[in-house]
Order: sequence, then structure tokens, then C-alpha cells
Amino acid sequence: MLFLLLGCIPVPYISPPMDMSVQLDPRPVVNVGGGESRWPTALDFRVGVAPLAVFPALQDRQFDPTAGFVYSWEDPAGNGETRLGGYGRVAWRAWRKGGAHRFILLEPRVTGDLNVGEFGGGLGGGGSIGMAFRAGGNTGGEEGTVFTGGPDGIGVAYGEFGIALALDIGMVATQNGVEERIMLALEFRAPASAGVVLVPIPLGR
Repeated sequence: MLFLLLGCIPVPYISPPMDMSVQLDPRPVVNVGGGESRWPTALDFRVGVAPLAVFPALQDRQFDPTAGFVYSWEDPAGNGETRLGGYGRVAWRAWRKGGAHRFILLEPRVTGDLNVGEFGGGLGGGGSIGMAFRAGGNTGGEEGTVFTGGPDGIGVAYGEFGIALALDIGMVATQNGVEERIMLALEFRAPASAGVVLVPIPLGR
């Protein structure tokens, strides 16, 4: 009742530790349309869950698995193909420097994709090996980090956060057959979070 009097509705939310990334193949598409060149060759968007990132006690772990969804856009500058599917990835934390709350990592990794082409197209996929350089940390304190947007809500974050640059080399099956990919990636990791957002109620004049 108090929230209604204040003109807002409380909306609870909860989110696992998330990885979000954008990848592109920087090589141009050549010999298309009478010598026309287009850039880039491919573009991927990935959103996944990193289940072990929620446990600060596992910050020294050797392996970091993630899994989620991938949206692939082949030849986005031309008449390319879009594909939607899932991916799984395992990274080996081969080198680490830093303390309990801030660190940098060097991570060799293996990624596998399984997807379906647009408009119900055929099943496809691919695989790659790569290397990521990650800078990140853990939220402070055993009770997480409390954050607030002022009057808009309040929540708690817990686990790892960070940013990474990566290079992946692999093969992918598309409508044009099996092709090689050299993908540059920018990745973000968000910690697990939970809280309440206050949504304003539209009031008539």
C-alpha cells in the first residue's frame, strides 16, 4: 500500500553471473559483386551464465565454464545469413596476478556452438580455440556490494565482475559451407545480483 501511495510498483529481480560479448571477424569479404569488398565477415553476440563466478571461494579455480545463447550474423554488410543457437565454453586460467578483490588473468579456451539458420534453416555450428586477457575482481565483503539508483530501487551484487579482450580461431558451418573464422571479442562479466526496482505508475491528469 505504501508503494501505491508513492506512485510506484516494486518489481523484484534476480540474475546469475553473466557473460556478455560481441565478436567480429575483421577480415573483409572480397571478390563479391564484381570485386566489391565488405567488412566485417561475421558478427556474433553472446550472452551466457558463468556458474562458478558466484563463489568467491573459487576465485583461484583452474577452469571457468560458461554456457548460453549466441546470435551469429554472417556477412552483415551484405545479404548474409543469421543464425541463433547455444554455445558452451571452458577457459583454463593459466596465469593469474592480483589479490582477492582485483586480478588479471590469461585464459586459453575452447568454444563450441550449435545453432539453426534463419527461417528454420539447417542445423549448423562450429568450434574454436582462443586466448583471452581478463581484468576483473570480486565484489567487496562477504555480504556483497549494495548498490542503489536513488529512488529507483536497491539491490545486492555478489561474485566476479570484469572485462576481457579475446582472439578465437576456428571453423563454422554456414549456408556457404564450412569456413574458417578469426574472431576478435570484447567481453563483459557481471556479478550475480538481486534486488527490487521501483516502477512508476502512470497517473492520469
